[in-house]
Amino acid sequence: MKQTCRICKHELEELAGFEKLARVTSDCRPHPAGGNLGICLACATVQKPETPFYVDELGSIYSDYDIYYQGGGKEQLIFDQSTGQSVPRSTRVVELLHKKTDLPEKGRLLDIGCGGGHFLKSFATRMPHWEIFGYERDREAMARACSLVPEATIMHGNLSRIKGLFDIVSINHTFEHVPAPAMLLKDIRDRLAPSGLLLINVPDFEDNPFDLIIADHCTHFTRASLTRLLAGQGFSCLGDMTGISKELLAVARKCAPSGKTRIPDIAGAVKNVEASLTWLGSMAEKAARTTYVPPQTPTGQFAPNPEAKVTQAKKFSAARWSRQVKCPKAGSSSCPSRRRRPRPSGTGWQGCP
Repeated sequence: MKQTCRICKHELEELAGFEKLARVTSDCRPHPAGGNLGICLACATVQKPETPFYVDELGSIYSDYDIYYQGGGKEQLIFDQSTGQSVPRSTRVVELLHKKTDLPEKGRLLDIGCGGGHFLKSFATRMPHWEIFGYERDREAMARACSLVPEATIMHGNLSRIKGLFDIVSINHTFEHVPAPAMLLKDIRDRLAPSGLLLINVPDFEDNPFDLIIADHCTHFTRASLTRLLAGQGFSCLGDMTGISKELLAVARKCAPSGKTRIPDIAGAVKNVEASLTWLGSMAEKAARTTYVPPQTPTGQFAPNPEAKVTQAKKFSAARWSRQVKCPKAGSSSCPSRRRRPRPSGTGWQGCP
C-alpha cells in the first residue's frame, strides 16, 4: 500500500536500506532496526510513513520517555566553534533570536513542547517583563517546568485551551516529533499577533545524517524543505537558518500564504538522502568490525603486587570501574602520573597511562 506525505498528501517513495539500520530514540535509548523511511515525490520532504506499525511504535517510545535522563535532567550543552566554550542550547537560541530581530521590552511568549522548561527559563532571564507560557503534553516534564520557571504559566491537555494572541510562538526540538506539521503551523498562525514571530529549531539531517535513525523523529528537515513548508503555510523567514551546528534555526513572520513555492529538485533530494543512508550503513559496518583490545598486563615496576593491592582494588564495584582513583604510590617516583584505575578483574592496578 502506497503511503502519503504528512505535509502535502502526495505519494511517498520508500527508501531502501533504512530497515537494516539500528536506531535510537531521542532520549538516547537503543532501539531495534526496522520501520520505513520515505521521501515525498512532490515536496521532497523526508519522513517516516504514518503506518499502523509506526504509530504503535511511537506510543511505546513515549510511554517510557525521559528526556535528558542521561544528564540527570540537565539541558544539553552546545559548543561555540569560534570560542570553544560550551553553553546550554536554550541560552544560545535566545542569543540568536536577539541577533535576528529586535524584541520589545514587553510581550507574550508561548513555547510549544516546553519539556522541562529550559528555554522558558533562558528567555525569562533575558526578558524579565514578558509574560511566559508553556505547553507540554508529558505531565512529568510539565511538573519540572513548573518547578524551574515558577513565574511561567504551564498548560497541559488540548492545545485549543490556550487563549489569546502571542508575540512569539516557539517550537524547540519538538516540530520533528509532530505527526501533522502543516496543521500545527496553521494553528500557530492563528495564535500569533499581527507582527508576531515564529521560532522553530530542528535538526538538519543533511548536516547530521544520524537524525534519520532517531526512531521518534517523524519528519527530517533540510533548509530547503523547511523553507517551502513555512512559505506554504504563510510564513516568511528572516535571514538564514544558521547559528547552531547541525541544526536549523528559523525565525519567521506571518505573510500571505504562497500558493507557488519553488519547485524542489526531487532527483537531487533523493540522491542526498540515499547518500546519507549509505554513509550510515558504512558506519554500522565499521562499528561491527571494530574489535575491543583489552589493555596488556603491566610489567616491571608497574606490575601488580597481589599481596599489597588486590584487597584495595576489590573495594571498587563493577559500576565504578571507569572512575579514576588515587594510586597507592601517588607521590612516589614509581607513579609518574599519580593516577591509576582499578582493573575490571579486581586483580590489581593498571599501569599509569
